[in-house]
Amino acid sequence: MPIVKYKDLEKYAYDLYVNTYDDEYHWVIIYSEPKNADPNFNDWYFEGMQGDFTDPILSTSVTRKFNKTVYDNYQNAFAAVPLLVSFIPMIMDTGGNCGSQASTMVIRALATDEVEPKDFLKVWFKEIQISLLVGVSLAVVNGIRIYIEYGNIFLSLTIGCTLIITAIVAKSIGCLLPIFAKQLRLDPAYMASPMITTMVDACSLVIFFNVALLLMNI
Repeated sequence: MPIVKYKDLEKYAYDLYVNTYDDEYHWVIIYSEPKNADPNFNDWYFEGMQGDFTDPILSTSVTRKFNKTVYDNYQNAFAAVPLLVSFIPMIMDTGGNCGSQASTMVIRALATDEVEPKDFLKVWFKEIQISLLVGVSLAVVNGIRIYIEYGNIFLSLTIGCTLIITAIVAKSIGCLLPIFAKQLRLDPAYMASPMITTMVDACSLVIFFNVALLLMNI
């Protein structure tokens, strides 16, 4: 890395990770000794930067347990409309992608001081706009495709409404959690992709089946 003077460890940790690794499977922990160091290391400063894929095992385990609970609670919906199950991967992937993209952009913006915690309303409003654009586009395209393929307008509306709501919720979680972490003086990277994906997966399933129960009168 070129010699650069940094005002804080977070920026240095971010640049060090980006310039050292070209993947998302590492942790970087940086320590800084104060002028009058405590021999017990109680007053040392530290900062961590983690790749997006550093804790997939934990996230996958938590998601699997929650998903099983949701499946058990909505067995009647499965029995009434078995076709619903085939759309679960699409719904969950949509939410995961939206949430991960939002969190990645916000974490980078926080690391480079482009965004401060006080800007959370501005960031959230921007992500809501993007989520509406993404959600409505996906809803229209998939709604038309599903109606042509299956001839069921209520199924089309269910998938379309779920995609819109999931995109909004995922973008909101993805952009706000890193900001809240920063406000609590935690590393926003803790709220990276695996954590966001786990939470969004859980929310997307609940949204999907509740919308199905409402619109398809199951």
